[in-house]
Amino acid sequence: MSAGFRLGISEHMLRARVGPPANWRGEGEVIEDHVQEVLGREVLASIFFQTGRPQKKPVLQLFTPAGGVAGYAKVGWNDVTRRLVVREADALERVLPQLRTTGAFGVAEVLHRGQWQGRELVIVAALPGLSTRMIDQLPIEATGMVPQLGEPRRCQLVNSEYWAGQSERLRQFGTGITRRLAAAAELALASDEIQVGFCHGDWVPWNMARDASGRLVVWDWEWSLPSAPVGLDALQWLFQVALNLRHTEPAGAVDRTLVAARPVLPRLGVRAETARPLLALHLIEAILRLEEGRAGGVGHVISTDRYDRAATALLEGIG
Repeated sequence: MSAGFRLGISEHMLRARVGPPANWRGEGEVIEDHVQEVLGREVLASIFFQTGRPQKKPVLQLFTPAGGVAGYAKVGWNDVTRRLVVREADALERVLPQLRTTGAFGVAEVLHRGQWQGRELVIVAALPGLSTRMIDQLPIEATGMVPQLGEPRRCQLVNSEYWAGQSERLRQFGTGITRRLAAAAELALASDEIQVGFCHGDWVPWNMARDASGRLVVWDWEWSLPSAPVGLDALQWLFQVALNLRHTEPAGAVDRTLVAARPVLPRLGVRAETARPLLALHLIEAILRLEEGRAGGVGHVISTDRYDRAATALLEGIG
């Protein structure tokens, strides 16, 4: 398609298009016009949707008239996705200045943030030259850098800002299994101070890649938190890889994650013995994200069954 635009033939070949007619005079502007106005340049937009998960939102891929990728625009259209779009913009604006000085990994620049017809909008620059090869090993150096992007400190889990927020979500959207996990995690960590710091919140292979120079680039910061237990990103990576890439059944994914975490956590300055409660915190988060969407009436929501089964297996050994 890019080559076709450069040659000037795509617009003739792609005749089937959906949108208002050229002389449309409805209420409000078309989002493509708004994007062009705030960017101050001509762009063409293709839009794609992903269904099933409640946090999915329309994403516009923006092209120059010559076919180059200019950036991406995310649109927050309901309570769940509005919060996520705002959080991603906040996170990128916070971490980018620090990452420019450290060079630990790269993130996209925010080109624009604002609102369009009552919907939250963030536009980020394209990340050129990314490898299509999925990263198959936890990037330990970058994983250790993420907490330093906030204000790392030590505290009791029950006294942390993170746990106050999770407790409120559990009160509103918690299920029987998530409340049992929360009680077990509290008990397991009751006598220890934990390290907290910045958290990406969606630290998985499909949210990162290497650029042409070999540098790691990371996107999708919409679940980030300014303060969360250190090691939570690593446990998410290990569990999600076992569950979704290696297609391990839930109980087996729990076992595989706990084994893999033992040598990883000390490299992050976290005791290996905290792997079980940290995995419990990840499973709580995974289930809450789906339950929040379900409570908001967001169409079809993916079942929590696999996470519920993983949680049951984990509870047999936690505490």
